[in-house]
Amino acid sequence: MKHCIQCISPVSTSARLCTACGLFLRHYDRKRVDHEVRTFQKGAIEDGATLLEFSGGRHSCITLSLLRQSLNLNVIAVTLNNGFMPDAVIAQAKRISNNLGTRHLVVFDPFDVDSILEPEGGIAMEKCCNICNQKISSAVLGIARLLGIRWVANGENKYRSLLPRVTSLGTIASDNGKHYVNTINLPFALSVNRNAGDQILKKIGWKETKVSGLSSNCLVPWLSRESRTPCSSRNALCELVAAEVRTGYLTRDEGFAMIRGVSAATTSQLSQKLRSIKSRLKGCAAPIVVYDSGGHIQHKH
Repeated sequence: MKHCIQCISPVSTSARLCTACGLFLRHYDRKRVDHEVRTFQKGAIEDGATLLEFSGGRHSCITLSLLRQSLNLNVIAVTLNNGFMPDAVIAQAKRISNNLGTRHLVVFDPFDVDSILEPEGGIAMEKCCNICNQKISSAVLGIARLLGIRWVANGENKYRSLLPRVTSLGTIASDNGKHYVNTINLPFALSVNRNAGDQILKKIGWKETKVSGLSSNCLVPWLSRESRTPCSSRNALCELVAAEVRTGYLTRDEGFAMIRGVSAATTSQLSQKLRSIKSRLKGCAAPIVVYDSGGHIQHKH
């Protein structure tokens, strides 16, 4: 299998660069992205706070530290508990946010496990991630509207778009378009690589929670069909790692090592874990509940 010379994406035998790398190299402008960071910081200061999509994993904890200690912003961290996050991840998210002087909200809105099962076994990571993104976007919009906040950060180590230019900024809008927030992929915008991120994690006391699979906070990648053949064309896992190589978060060697190290749940592990998750969620999949340890927001809808 031939790979792009810039990232780890499979390409045809006649190609040197994948399409995404070609666009990135043509349209990336460091000064423009620096300006986007300043725009975000100014807006968040004017609003008095910024929201953070805070999974409690590696990247979102790095982002919380960047917001607090590099940009000096007031932050409200929002965690979506989708039912596939181990309790240790939620506990660490609460500890890290508390240590960094950040209010922490948890949104409990789990998957309907039966609806995401694949006929051949396992679950589709891309489908699950799309659902999860929709859930957190809906929650963030609601909380932002309630608190009067227009600026939201996340921990993605890649661009928001490649066309018409490479940008770290984007928007999340309601279905009717009347309400929206501005978002930024902050580690990408600040050019944080894996080594720098590891130093930040060490400083704030983040610990590995031994989540099976590629993710540091969610079991979905481990249980997904994509984990069985991760280094293949149009695979969500491969595309995710390739984007992190493309933007400089990972070196190319680190990207190959990461994707080759992806493990998949065995058939028995898959069945056992899904039964366990369904049992835990039984009777809990009704309304969304938003809560925090201080009881400041308790909201059902």
